[in-house]
Amino acid sequence: MIPATTKKEILSPKVYQKGFEEALQEFEHFEQVKKRLNLIKAYQQLKRGEAFLDLIEAA
Repeated sequence: MIPATTKKEILSPKVYQKGFEEALQEFEHFEQVKKRLNLIKAYQQLKRGEAFLDLIEAA
């Protein structure tokens, strides 16, 4: 996770690549969490007997 205060570094290709890889990992984690939450919502609707196809199609 990105800290609130960051240490200023000279923007070299290595530093840029490291930051980009960290941001990409954080985004992938966000996508996994979002997908999991959508699955949970769909499962809860299924348990209640509601139609959940719209939720799945939106994901």
